[in-house]
Amino acid sequence: MVVDPFIASNIMAALGKLDPGDNFSDFTVIVDGKEFQCHRFILNACSGFFSALLRSGMKESIENRVTVEGISSGVFSLILDSLYKGENVLTQENVIDVWYAVNLLQISFLVSECEKFVVDNLISNNNLGVYRHAQTLDSKTVKKAILDVVVKEFEKYSHTPWLQELYPEDIQYLAEQDDLQVSSEDVVVSAILKWASYSCEDDRDVKQSIIIKQSGEGDQTDVARDEQDVNTSGDRAVADALEDSKQQSSELLACSRHRQQYLGSLLKACRISLVSADCIEALMNNDMVLENKQAMSAVRQAVMSHLKPMPWSFSSFHRASSSMDNVAVFIEKKYVKAYSLRRNKTYFVSSLPTSGEGSLSLSVINNNLFALTVFSKGGFYSPSILLHHQIEQDKWCQVLENLPLQQAFVALDNYVYLFNSANICRFPVSALISRDTALEKICPSPLNKSINVYATVTHNKKIIYFCGDNQRSSGLVFCLNTQTNTINTLENIEMADNFITFKDELNTYILYDNGTLQRVKDHPDKGVDFLFMTKLWGFCWKVQGAIAFNRHLYLFGKSTSVSPGDVLDNTEARWSTCLAGYFDHIKVVFVDSRCQCLPMIMPKSWMDETDKNCKPKSNWD
Repeated sequence: MVVDPFIASNIMAALGKLDPGDNFSDFTVIVDGKEFQCHRFILNACSGFFSALLRSGMKESIENRVTVEGISSGVFSLILDSLYKGENVLTQENVIDVWYAVNLLQISFLVSECEKFVVDNLISNNNLGVYRHAQTLDSKTVKKAILDVVVKEFEKYSHTPWLQELYPEDIQYLAEQDDLQVSSEDVVVSAILKWASYSCEDDRDVKQSIIIKQSGEGDQTDVARDEQDVNTSGDRAVADALEDSKQQSSELLACSRHRQQYLGSLLKACRISLVSADCIEALMNNDMVLENKQAMSAVRQAVMSHLKPMPWSFSSFHRASSSMDNVAVFIEKKYVKAYSLRRNKTYFVSSLPTSGEGSLSLSVINNNLFALTVFSKGGFYSPSILLHHQIEQDKWCQVLENLPLQQAFVALDNYVYLFNSANICRFPVSALISRDTALEKICPSPLNKSINVYATVTHNKKIIYFCGDNQRSSGLVFCLNTQTNTINTLENIEMADNFITFKDELNTYILYDNGTLQRVKDHPDKGVDFLFMTKLWGFCWKVQGAIAFNRHLYLFGKSTSVSPGDVLDNTEARWSTCLAGYFDHIKVVFVDSRCQCLPMIMPKSWMDETDKNCKPKSNWD
């Protein structure tokens, strides 16, 4: 049904002419000792409280007379002005009392008006003491608006006592926000520890006065104005209700022992893998953390992320305020580029050396970018050269040279493994930066000279490498156990011309051009096995990378005539938009890359929005 604004406004004008005390009034409401003559049909239509009362058959509904406690006569008179005349009666002085009253009387549209007024007028003035009222009235709208203010200036509020009054779910909400404005993750962890250690003595001090300094002016605003707001109206019942709420809050939350049970979940809600080494040391020396198993689990995760590279998890995603960014790095023509997964935008990073026109593979090891290239000159190919990109100076540095052709390399734990048709060798990851790369031969390769390694993937302590001739007409798959240095041949593995591999926090995946997705699983005899999961699309598409990011799967590949969201006759040919239990959303990004797109954490200062600096380098160090 469509409401005509002209008719509705005239009906409202007609109702406004009614006098609550005229001869047609048929119900009396007694508030604070004062009688108000009202109309049953208006009370019934607007108030859930009166609607239930008038239909109950109780004494009040029969006698057409009721006494309402908990509301002052002045506030009830304002409510009647709103119901009968449609007047906007809210001011900064009375909104809290009216908000409590309409909440009690269950007048939902006036509750919404009060919430909107509070959000527009009180919160915008940094009056965050209204948080207590929002908590008491269970106002999700106002509470979220308050927390969103804190998100934008978390570092300032993290140093104020007000933050200690937050409920556990609200502290967790703040810790989880991507837009939380902080200079480092250490600030978030420090705020969580302060909240968890908050004591009853601290709570009594804060109740007396909570002062938050406003930014820029140096003046002070009392954010604990709830007592003042209530007492100015003389509304004793509302004041009592608020005091009861505070007492319950104090008993439930001010006790540090009770708060500490939330410590583990709060640490897991922040980006614990991004904290500094000093912060990890402080956590490991904190008695609250040592006594909490879940908290210690989060700290161990942070320690592991510092010791060796880990697949991206929620705890390693940089916030929008961070100087770092989670990107997909790839090579387009002669340029290194980065696609920001958070900003959904491609940036120029660097140029390749002039001679880098031969075959090329890219690798990210301990968040350093390396390129294994075979340079061509006069139709001849040189031995492979491994280059390290020093982005601060924007130059490529030679790390290894004279490597056998068609070399493949991959990092696992603290070593880099190199594969060719003769041997499997390794050297420490640290040697890549120091250029002190003394190769250690760990076992002979089962390959012959006509077979090349063209793809590798790590899974737990194992390395799976895919091999074939130049045309990939025949394929072999091997699994190297790096703990025992033994090799298993994987039989009956269906090979494809092109596929990519990727990881998330728990699994290793293989994705083929035809959309087939497999998951790698440990096998007691073969080392690993490949389990079919689903088909993400039903046509041939040259996929060039996949990255799992914050329960989203980003697919990278050549542009195709079938775009995501297209409605096709063949349902099997459509792009999948999610994978239940694994990825909440699947996003397709078209790129023209010469190699697989790889995940990397990169400083934002290294990324340029334009290609104005895109010019090949003439040489390298």
